[in-house]
Amino acid sequence: MEKRIQDYEQVNQGIYMISEILRYIFVERMSLNETADMMGMSGQQLKDRIMTLEQMGYIRKANTTVSHECGSCASCNACSTDFGTVQYMITDKGSKLIEKT
Repeated sequence: MEKRIQDYEQVNQGIYMISEILRYIFVERMSLNETADMMGMSGQQLKDRIMTLEQMGYIRKANTTVSHECGSCASCNACSTDFGTVQYMITDKGSKLIEKT
């Protein structure tokens, strides 16, 4: 029974971490460095988690035709310049997770 409770707590902590990363980057529009600092991890650890979030379907690579020239960067969640040459956007699955937590 105690093992189940520990497993449940670990799952909840994982879900919370995922939602916090998504919230910091895509809602609060924090940089990767700011997000890593808030999460208490290195930039590389955060980038590793971002790759995992993509594999899990919470984010996806943005269409390469997305341009910063659209003029709506202040309110747009379509791209983020912090990922180097790769741009990501949050998926419906990621948005729903943020809403739940």
